[in-house]
Amino acid sequence: MGVLRWLFLAACFGCVVVVARDGRWEGYLSQVHHIWIVDLEQAPVWDPPDMPSYARFREEFRGVEGFPSEGSPGKSIRRVLRWDWMAVDLLLSLWPVTVVGGLLYLVGRRGRRDLILHCGLSVGIGLSVAALMCMGFWLLLGGWGPPAPEFFGGLGLVLGLLGGLASFKRVRA
Repeated sequence: MGVLRWLFLAACFGCVVVVARDGRWEGYLSQVHHIWIVDLEQAPVWDPPDMPSYARFREEFRGVEGFPSEGSPGKSIRRVLRWDWMAVDLLLSLWPVTVVGGLLYLVGRRGRRDLILHCGLSVGIGLSVAALMCMGFWLLLGGWGPPAPEFFGGLGLVLGLLGGLASFKRVRA
């Protein structure tokens, strides 16, 4: 059980490292009440990509009405790390880790219990239910993509963790 716990923790930590290494970045050109956004290459959180130039925005938004000229006052360019996308990436990578780790825990526990693996199983269940709810709302409401996956994923993570802690204590008593 101890080996599985350490493998599970290492896999969870590996998910965090991979998501941090593949940080999602955007460039924002803003002026008064308008923002123009370009995707930047993925880069580690600790080593962001170069700041996008005005020429990059001009190329992307050629012919767009209202796009500011190079010398116009009040415009600023900045680079933004998309934490929300990275949170979804992390939840999507943790999902199979928690499900597989939880199933291995169920198969190999033989009456023994482990708080970390038990909570991992519960988080896997919570993330699975959250994914189904998110997809269900998407099918119900329609649209370009699933509505608020970071909300549903975060809810599944937190409720799964709390459910795991509560059920671990309940059986122990």
